[in-house]
Amino acid sequence: MKKFIFFIFFIILGANVIAQTGIAKGIISDSDNNETIPFANVIILETGNGFTTDLDGMFLEELPIGKYTFEVSYLGYSLKRIENIHIVEGQTFEINIQMETESQQLDDIVVMGKQLRNTENAVMAIQRKSTNLIDGVSSQTLRKIGDSNAGAAVKRITGVSVESGKYVYVRGLGDRYTKTLLNGMELPGLDPDKNAMQLDIIPSSIIDNILVSKSFNPNLPGDFSGGVIDILTKDYPEEKTASVSLGFSYNPQMHFKNNFISSAKSNTDWLGFDNGTRSLPINKYQTISAPINDPNLTIITQKFSNNMGTTQSRSLPNMNVGFTFGNQLNKRFGKIGYHATLNYANSTDFFQKVSLNNYVKSSDPSEMKLLVDRTSLGNLSVNNVLLSALIGGGMQIGNNAFGIKILHIQNGSDKAGLFERNSFIRSSNTILTDNVEYTQRAISNILLSGRHQLANDFKIDWKLSPTLSKINDKDVKVSPFRLGDDGGLTIEPSEGAQPRRLYRNLEEINLNGRIDISKSIFIGDKEINLEFGINNIHKTRDYEILSYLVNVKGQSNLNINGDANKLFLSENIWTPETQIGTYIIGNYEPTNTYSAIQNTLSSFVMSDLKISDKLNIITGIRFEKFTHYYTGQNNAGNIIYDNKKIADNINFLPSLNLSYQLNKHMKLRLAASKTIARPSFKESSIAQIYDAISDATFIGNIDLVQTDINNYDLRWEMYMKTGERISVSAFYKQFFNPIEIVAYSSSAPGDLQPRNVGNAMVKGVEFDMSKNLDFISPTLENLKIGSNVTIVQSEVALDKSLGGEFESREKVVREGEEISEVRPMQGQAPYI
Repeated sequence: MKKFIFFIFFIILGANVIAQTGIAKGIISDSDNNETIPFANVIILETGNGFTTDLDGMFLEELPIGKYTFEVSYLGYSLKRIENIHIVEGQTFEINIQMETESQQLDDIVVMGKQLRNTENAVMAIQRKSTNLIDGVSSQTLRKIGDSNAGAAVKRITGVSVESGKYVYVRGLGDRYTKTLLNGMELPGLDPDKNAMQLDIIPSSIIDNILVSKSFNPNLPGDFSGGVIDILTKDYPEEKTASVSLGFSYNPQMHFKNNFISSAKSNTDWLGFDNGTRSLPINKYQTISAPINDPNLTIITQKFSNNMGTTQSRSLPNMNVGFTFGNQLNKRFGKIGYHATLNYANSTDFFQKVSLNNYVKSSDPSEMKLLVDRTSLGNLSVNNVLLSALIGGGMQIGNNAFGIKILHIQNGSDKAGLFERNSFIRSSNTILTDNVEYTQRAISNILLSGRHQLANDFKIDWKLSPTLSKINDKDVKVSPFRLGDDGGLTIEPSEGAQPRRLYRNLEEINLNGRIDISKSIFIGDKEINLEFGINNIHKTRDYEILSYLVNVKGQSNLNINGDANKLFLSENIWTPETQIGTYIIGNYEPTNTYSAIQNTLSSFVMSDLKISDKLNIITGIRFEKFTHYYTGQNNAGNIIYDNKKIADNINFLPSLNLSYQLNKHMKLRLAASKTIARPSFKESSIAQIYDAISDATFIGNIDLVQTDINNYDLRWEMYMKTGERISVSAFYKQFFNPIEIVAYSSSAPGDLQPRNVGNAMVKGVEFDMSKNLDFISPTLENLKIGSNVTIVQSEVALDKSLGGEFESREKVVREGEEISEVRPMQGQAPYI
């Protein structure tokens, strides 16, 4: 025992001897533009030893305790000497060294905390140094404000609005004109009805910053106009860190309510996914016979669960928990870092007296007011679970850096509602409806990356990123019953009162790889930064909707009376012997399913030429080859596409960005470019998909063509003290063959179809301001005020061809009304 105690004692003593060191950590950058300086030389005068900064201009050196002097040098910069660097046992001395060109006189060094990409100042530095128009928000800002996900966070950015808490619109333009990237790589969407990614699924706790590029550079994807949203996830820290967070929130209007509406759950709902309880209980190709004498109909119907309706329970408050840890280790061969983040959130919303109404024009042309066709009033509850895990690591060996990030996000959303629907024009009735929806979403992403600094300022960056995304609407149940004059509730298909079960499945695989090469060259005394790149994105999507109706025979002899949970009880199910009861109808419909493949091969070249100390010209061109293959057929079976190429486009997309430094604090930017917008998977199809929730039918249009867009931007920026900025922007965009979802008078009520409409234009102005309040009083130095506003005007020329939009409007024109030849773009916000 004594030997063991002495052994422990000597270990502790040895550890104390070894621990008589400290850390010198910092970053070396250009004093003019804050660009970091990789591979700058640092000599420790007291020891004669030295080291160089890494790819990011950073250094981290372990030194014995004492006082040191650093001498920093780099070609083209004046020698910098930093004295009185005190290394204290077990502590870190942080220093930010700013180098000045040899033509400038040396000033005192600036000592401050390291500027990371997740701070407000870092995002502002990125905006200031960028070659195009960029706005952004940092994780530091998100922590201050308390936004829980990317959807809530991105609306802090100038000109950005968010629909339904998840669909992002930049400058008011629709979701098709917005592109979402994750760590610079394309991210597939999770909604078959939208082109944009659902950002509410990405928790803010894994985000370093969100940047929105509003002008085009050739190194960006070419299929956008409003903006490219790049979500950068956390990287491994510079030193050991670990944190745990726990939060609760309470809304008296939504929580601890005894009339909270819910439905039957599986035992894994709390983890964001269904355990199979809601899965389709039969083979989707199963033939369902008519109710004559086939006992198989009874067997099939019995396989469906009897959990069709809603129940009432007590709502709970919101809660979230998170855990993060990471570290960086300095080894002889280089640096190794790792990090992990795990987050869980469970939230509940309860909305009372939700009103959903439909209005129509009167058949009387003298009547100017819209008439109420249908009203729907009721309560709606939502339980949302979000589980995410991010694991990553990196290694730096000499002039080479490698990284890996593995991300999985799991989301389950359970909605339940009770509504009373009254119809007045197309039909006249009162219907009571139970709505139950469960949506399960998941994204799995891997990012492999590398950076290499070769001789003569030659850099290579590469990334590989496969992503699997899935969305499943599992057993969506809509149970409408007609309210009779006697107070009874019955199934009446002719009155729109027919229960329905839906299963919607989407799976998309996205394979993205890119390589970028950059090099600086000199022509005379002019420096040109050249960048080349190649990128390939391969997408495959499979999508289907399976729909089943509930019919009934002899319901007057059944004990149901509007209770949806009794529809599939064994005593109420049809049998050949009784010839009464409920039964399932519906078979697989090819028109409700499709699969498709898209491939985008692109390359680019761009240059950044510094004409003078004030003027920079960034110009280049991007090449994109896009192919789209489609598989699907109509219900009649007379139109069949089997992996048919329906699009094969080649685009050359030029851009020009000018940046002029008016003075030390003000900059003027001018940008012009050509971009495109392509139809989505679902739009370029012959699918005819009925949505029981919205009572609308989507009809695909395989003849759609891409939209060509000309973009023009002008921005004035003023950067004041750290973290303060004012900017004013103006923009103008021209759209040729824009795509919009429209309904025509020749269509059946509720039919919607994407079509190329008339040419369009969008123009607008933006204002953004961020200011500290220390000018009022020094005690307010940590208080900041910010504001942004965007004002937009848009116009679309109405299609005057036979059966076009202009003709459709003429058919329902009011007395004294003139049909304009233009209208605003669909969904375009006049201000943000």
